[in-house]
Amino acid sequence: MSTRRTLLIAVVVAALLLYGAPSAQADARAIDNSCPSGQVPPAGFTDVSATDVHHDAIDCMVWWRIANGTGSHTYNPSGQVNRGQMASFIAHLIDATVKVLPAATSDHFSDDNGNPHEANINRLAEAGIVSGRADGTYGPTAVVTRDQMATFLVHAYEYVGPALTSTRDWFPDDDGNTHEANINKAAEAGFAAGKADGTYDPTGVVIRDQMASFLARVLDLLVEGGFASTASAGVHLGHVFIINLENKGFDKTWGEGSPATFLNGTLRPQGRLLTQYYGTAHASLGNYIAQISGQGPNPDTQADCGTFSDFASTGTGAYGQELGRGCALPSNVKTISDQLTAAGKTWRSYNEDIGNSATEPKTCRHPAIGAADPTLGARVGDQYATRHDPFVYFHSIIDDQASCDAHVVGTDVLSNDLASEATTANYTYITPNLCHDGHDTPCVDGQPGGLVSADQFLHDVVPGILASPAFVHDGLLVITFDESDGGDSTGCCNTPPSPNTAQPGGSGPGGGRVGALLISPEIAHGTQNVTPYNHYALLCSVENLFGLDHLGFAGAPGLDCFSNDVYARP
Repeated sequence: MSTRRTLLIAVVVAALLLYGAPSAQADARAIDNSCPSGQVPPAGFTDVSATDVHHDAIDCMVWWRIANGTGSHTYNPSGQVNRGQMASFIAHLIDATVKVLPAATSDHFSDDNGNPHEANINRLAEAGIVSGRADGTYGPTAVVTRDQMATFLVHAYEYVGPALTSTRDWFPDDDGNTHEANINKAAEAGFAAGKADGTYDPTGVVIRDQMASFLARVLDLLVEGGFASTASAGVHLGHVFIINLENKGFDKTWGEGSPATFLNGTLRPQGRLLTQYYGTAHASLGNYIAQISGQGPNPDTQADCGTFSDFASTGTGAYGQELGRGCALPSNVKTISDQLTAAGKTWRSYNEDIGNSATEPKTCRHPAIGAADPTLGARVGDQYATRHDPFVYFHSIIDDQASCDAHVVGTDVLSNDLASEATTANYTYITPNLCHDGHDTPCVDGQPGGLVSADQFLHDVVPGILASPAFVHDGLLVITFDESDGGDSTGCCNTPPSPNTAQPGGSGPGGGRVGALLISPEIAHGTQNVTPYNHYALLCSVENLFGLDHLGFAGAPGLDCFSNDVYARP
């Protein structure tokens, strides 16, 4: 062997002894377990390119409800992740597993008060996953660096699963870093692969699209280990409760000084307020019909069908709209109740005072075809209004008398039905009488009416719903109004022109801005949403929950159904 070759070998051996062998590239684990191909629905973010390498992970983390968009159609993939947001990512990740985070028993940090992530920061601190900084603060608005991120991920995994190990020093540029041990664990587990040049870049800032991939990899290992299941991904709501109140604009109901003190003071902090929710027509009836069938108004429903006439159909138009005018729609026009029955689900409509007439039926109450509607005005002791009970305007329902009698009933049986999940319908539609829905002010029986009486109805009825086994298990409560007052006929949501009337709102395209409150174990509390929605969007959203097709204008292009912007984990 030549002297030169011997010297070269000696130099190489010396370098290996001094610096160690070159590190093999850490491999990022696949996400096939947590994000199985063909099962993850698209999140629909317009600012996430299909070529973004993190695109699939973003869709997947939204599906698991670990990550949310910054709006109904945006994700902000290049946005920096701060420590407050990181706490919510980690809390939501653990919420998707078999392990339960403890409720916070104290406020762990003084610098996160009022931060939208404060509750999750405290939950993680209670569990020992985060401990804050040396000075006792948390730094919720400080950006998350890649070394900190490794520790967040490792602590989250080890809280749920077994301790991670590392058999080597994976990166040359983190030596002496406080987080080095966790960086190595994260690399060995496949959570973080480092850079193309073999470094880790511990002080680099984490951005939102990258974060989705990091989270998906952690979740993938948890699914592989049996600590999480894709069965828990997505939104799982199996019992929907809808309460309609009457004729109030958004500011009057939800604004400062509203007399609806229980609604705003007790219920609103428990749910998410849709501040841009609109009625679809004037007057009342068209809104109720829209909510359950997706059918637009016609001149007769705009006049609340003073005469209960049959609908004179001339055919079926675009988006399943029945063409013509009239009140009782033909049997080919379906409602969500027809859909639910066909899907093996249950429904019931509860109507206050429906059984209070001495001469009319106690259930499925409506005028005879061609007769005048005697319920346009309230009567002492009987303030039921046919026009607020939309199910009786469909021959697909009223032509089966026994079924209609079983499904369109009074509110007096509601509490009994709520007593067990087995007796609670999948779809519960609740209509107060003309006093308790806020329509009349004052009421025929001397009650104050308006929002005062509507608020009292909510006070009497809603606690029973929220405490019911069905709601606690997988419930969603929607409280909204049929239409605005004061001449507001604005609309929203790309609803196509109605074929049977030029102006659904009389003087405009809609029923005005009314707002809607959504309460559910699946929805973040005390929050607001500014995405425009309307009654057709509500129908579309409920149909989505039950895997049903979209009826009428609920299937029109450009309509936003409730999505990740609404269904965010608390």
